[in-house]
Amino acid sequence: MTLRWIFNKQVVNGLANLRREWQDASVDSLTDIDGNVGLLLGDVCESIGLDPSEKDNVLGIILEAEIDDVLSQQAKIPADGLDRLAAYLQMQ
Repeated sequence: MTLRWIFNKQVVNGLANLRREWQDASVDSLTDIDGNVGLLLGDVCESIGLDPSEKDNVLGIILEAEIDDVLSQQAKIPADGLDRLAAYLQMQ
C-alpha cells in the first residue's frame, strides 16, 4: 500500500460521503441545485480531511472568514426553522 493509494482512498471516501450528505439534504437532483462555490470548496476541504494549514492554503484568509460567518449564521437558525423552511420551499 502506497501513501498515494491511502490519500486517494481518503479523498474518494470523503467526496462520496459529501455527495451522500448533499443528496440526503436535497429534494432535487444535485445537477439542478444552484450552489455557493465558496461553501462547496469548504465542504470539499472538510470531506478530504485537510488540516487547518492546508485549509488556510486552499481557501485563503478572506474566503475562510466568509465561510465561518455563513456557518455561524446558520447555527443561529432553530432546527425546526429549517424544517419549516424546507416544507415551504417544497410547496413552491
